Amino acid sequence: MWDMHSGISAGSINTAGLIGFAPEETVKASEYLSDMWASVDNPDVYHEWVGSGKTGFVRSCLGYISCVDTTPALTWLSGALSNFTEVKRRFSISAGDVSTGEFVTFD
Repeated sequence: MWDMHSGISAGSINTAGLIGFAPEETVKASEYLSDMWASVDNPDVYHEWVGSGKTGFVRSCLGYISCVDTTPALTWLSGALSNFTEVKRRFSISAGDVSTGEFVTFD
């Protein structure tokens, strides 16, 4: 059994799901993650920027912080992780800072 989990970028979402379960709940944790990912659809995590349309995709990539609006992802993720009230394993997650490009780690 692992008592430490880590994830980078999107893998941090898996780590967030795993640390809500105790080490002896590995099967329950993997079933939770499997169900979570099986139930998500593209509109749950992103949509095109308002007014960009199909021909404005390139303009969106140049004019916004990302090519698509990922605001729905925060809502989906908050709901997916809302049942966890405590951290039951040690963890470390990392991602790239979108403002600076620097690698940032959270322990």
